[in-house]
Amino acid sequence: MQFTNKVKSQIDRFAPSDEELAQFLSITQSELDHKKYSPRLVSCGYPYLVVPVWNYDTVRKARFNYAAWSQSVAPQTAAQEIILFAPKSPFPDADFNVRLLGPRIGLHEDPPLVAPCQHFAVIFARSNTLAKAHMCLALIGGKLIRVVA
Repeated sequence: MQFTNKVKSQIDRFAPSDEELAQFLSITQSELDHKKYSPRLVSCGYPYLVVPVWNYDTVRKARFNYAAWSQSVAPQTAAQEIILFAPKSPFPDADFNVRLLGPRIGLHEDPPLVAPCQHFAVIFARSNTLAKAHMCLALIGGKLIRVVA
């Protein structure tokens, strides 16, 4: 099955501070990736906070901390869910690892990524390395996304 969707996106460079991001994701600030990507608010009709981290292990170990979230500037943004991703994966058939977290997502839930997939794609479409490339996304098992340029 192939799914094609044209989206109208809006990106806001405002994002909570690294300290706040680390606190409400229960990770260290050094695990946040600012080299190629940076945290952004992305909306394709429904807003998400998109947060890059360095590696797969950080994506898997992150735990949403509601108390830290409520003390940050994040609740004042329109985004109520977080797309956490790492541009690396231990799996040979995947280039990225993605996970959805937020105040309305349970600790042991692993919701499908079909709806936020377009928001994730916008980050790559706007990055310097893929800005002019045609992109294909493949969802594998609802957890991994492969970008082929």
